[in-house]
Amino acid sequence: MAAEPRRHRVAVTGASGYLGGVVVRHLRTRGCQVFAYGQRSSDRVAADLRADYASWDIGAGVLTDAPDVDAVVHCAGKVSDWGSDADFEQVNVIGTRNVVATWPDARIVHVSTASIYNDHLAGVLHERDADPADRAAIDAIDWLSAYGRSKRLAEHEVASRASNWAILRPHAIYGPDDTQLVPRVVARVRRGRLVLPGDGRTTRISMVHVDNLVHAIDCALDSDEVGAFNVVDAITPTVHEAMTAAFAAVDVPVQIVYAPRAALWALARPVEAAWRLAGRRTAPPLHRYSLAHVAWDHVLDITEARTRLGYDPQVGYPESFATITVK
Repeated sequence: MAAEPRRHRVAVTGASGYLGGVVVRHLRTRGCQVFAYGQRSSDRVAADLRADYASWDIGAGVLTDAPDVDAVVHCAGKVSDWGSDADFEQVNVIGTRNVVATWPDARIVHVSTASIYNDHLAGVLHERDADPADRAAIDAIDWLSAYGRSKRLAEHEVASRASNWAILRPHAIYGPDDTQLVPRVVARVRRGRLVLPGDGRTTRISMVHVDNLVHAIDCALDSDEVGAFNVVDAITPTVHEAMTAAFAAVDVPVQIVYAPRAALWALARPVEAAWRLAGRRTAPPLHRYSLAHVAWDHVLDITEARTRLGYDPQVGYPESFATITVK
């Protein structure tokens, strides 16, 4: 049985999405009174989520007549591999500002992303590598994606405007009823083959099972620690191990083929430029943001989350991958 929550009245944004829905259901089992918000109308969300659910476009302004809450779990956001700064700014940046302004005195647990590191170099990523910074410094970076930039700016909104906050940085969320990660990878299979950059048998990728992320959210809600925390599984598989296990879990036969990462990386920038020049709204078949996550080691250090939040991953590898299903 889950421990008694320290904060009982909790607002959850993004409740109509995958993670937000999981969080709402979980917090209710902990005995919290949950106020759920999502962009979809209530008739378009699962029936079990409709209690205390309301539609709210966070990018349009603060919530009027907001309930008093002890904490906010901010899961809402626009997620995509491709798009312009303007595509993400309204929801991820201005929307986050509006969430904080709605509940300025509440504990804000902001679900960010490891994409804020904008990193494609081998190594371990630490929280100190990307402390919330001023907007001018963020704007000066040559970002691999507008999504990563917008989430970095959203972190700055939280850190500069909230008084009691924790930022969680997950990477590659997976688990039961996955609607994002695994379906997108499966969609890239062509004629039974998946082409990936680099050497997936040695390159490692940090991932997080949704139950581990929810556990981290619990830890952040029950803590007063302020800061940014990486949140991933305890064990980091190779890209090949992770991909093979994921495809096995959803019973999709595939042959994984690896291509030279240097050649693909050199080709990606002109492909991106041509795509933008053509005004394409969908992602190009090759771009640096997607390459960066699998072509080089992408390993997140969770020491801060363990020592300061008490995070202790509840689901272990490799059994975690057996839980994957897709909607």
